Amino acid sequence: KLSRATETELLDLLGHPNGWHRDTATRLLYERVENFFRPASPQQSQAKPRIPTFAQVRAQLRSNSPLVQLHALSVLDGRDILLSGPHSISPDDLIVCLASPSAEIRERAVVFLPRRYSARAGLLARLADDPAPRVRYNFAWALASMDLPDKTPLYRSLLRNAQDDWERHATYAAISRESKLRPQFPEAFGRKTVQPQV
Repeated sequence: KLSRATETELLDLLGHPNGWHRDTATRLLYERVENFFRPASPQQSQAKPRIPTFAQVRAQLRSNSPLVQLHALSVLDGRDILLSGPHSISPDDLIVCLASPSAEIRERAVVFLPRRYSARAGLLARLADDPAPRVRYNFAWALASMDLPDKTPLYRSLLRNAQDDWERHATYAAISRESKLRPQFPEAFGRKTVQPQV
């Protein structure tokens, strides 16, 4: 039973070929997040560690397996650990995930940008030009929550790259949250709320 597995053993299962094993290991790690804060007992320090360090969890973000990366992100997001403290995901960790060859990992990582963004030359421009529509879609929403001096070029890139009504709708909706952008994007503020065509 996986419920009896140690946290370190569960961490090893994040890349298991069977989806049930990956999902269950992720759930159990999420439920045991508080264990990561416990100091190791003398018995644990002499045997195979029962509790993985956050360094071990974060190392999974650099795995060659997108599945491992995805589940490691989920574990780190557990119980608001991501929001603060030395054990949260770092801007460098986020950069690694945003540069992943996997669109699914980039899509998931973009959600964390408003909380963990660290200025890197060209990073946001690359996201606005990302080849994956779902990455750009999520980036439009993330961008609305970020405090940046000038978002106009990024929104223009998102609109230029939009491939369907859903993407355009998301970008205009994100723009409309910021009244100061009305002069640059008047069309975003005069639109009727129309659901994109399926």
